[in-house]
Amino acid sequence: MMKKIIGQSALSAFQEVVPFLKMLYPQDAAVFACDRQKYLAFEEAESFKLGIKVGTSLKENSAEEQAMKKKEKVSSNVSRDKAEIPYHAMALPVWDDGNTVIGAVGVCLSLEHYDSYQEISGRFEKAFHEVGKGVKEISASAEHLAEIGEKLSWLSKNAAEAVQKTDEIMKIIGGISNKTKMLGMNASIEAARAGQEGKGFAVVAQEIQKLSNSTQQAASDVASIIKDMADTIESVSRETQETSAISEEQSAFAEEVSSTMDELKDQLESLGELFEILIEGTS
Repeated sequence: MMKKIIGQSALSAFQEVVPFLKMLYPQDAAVFACDRQKYLAFEEAESFKLGIKVGTSLKENSAEEQAMKKKEKVSSNVSRDKAEIPYHAMALPVWDDGNTVIGAVGVCLSLEHYDSYQEISGRFEKAFHEVGKGVKEISASAEHLAEIGEKLSWLSKNAAEAVQKTDEIMKIIGGISNKTKMLGMNASIEAARAGQEGKGFAVVAQEIQKLSNSTQQAASDVASIIKDMADTIESVSRETQETSAISEEQSAFAEEVSSTMDELKDQLESLGELFEILIEGTS
């Protein structure tokens, strides 16, 4: 149960010590004492001005007026739209020797830093949301890119194997070409030995040699193309591996950023709770 401040002498004593009470608060504060109609003593704050002077009528619906009306301690916050700087007001009723409230004493504490904190906190929360959204998109893109990289790597591997098989086929074709060439040369020799009777055979020998030369040239051209394809596939495979590595790094970085943002958000929430506790502690 709250102890009562009782007696006109107590109210008069508060009038005398109002300037000194202000010195007891670590933050900037306005301190006052009043009767039921007017302020008897008032010490203005440094950072915010309430425009109250000794003899000024009580502010309507103020904490001090409500404390006397409700006959209990009253705490309330005054927002920026009602005051130059937001502040927290607290007031205690003062009783006479009976059951009648004759006045009130109280203090007003600046909430400028807390108000600024809430504004900054709101901005941070919005920024956290946007960053978190961006991080998720980066992470999703990195994962998708990694999947594409894996598919490209698989295709490159299969293509490389196909090129190797084609290279083996070209070796076989080259061998056939060489044998055909040898066959053409032998046929030419035999046609020369046969003389006039071997003219028809000589024509066949020439065609065999032409076929051998054409086959050899075609095999050489195809081999060159296959080599270019192999070089290209190797380059694609190398780039794919690098892309996959970068994607993994991006994904890991995105997770790290997300974790850091969560920690910062938790710290801001904890800071907000400390502000609330501080305000409640002064109430």
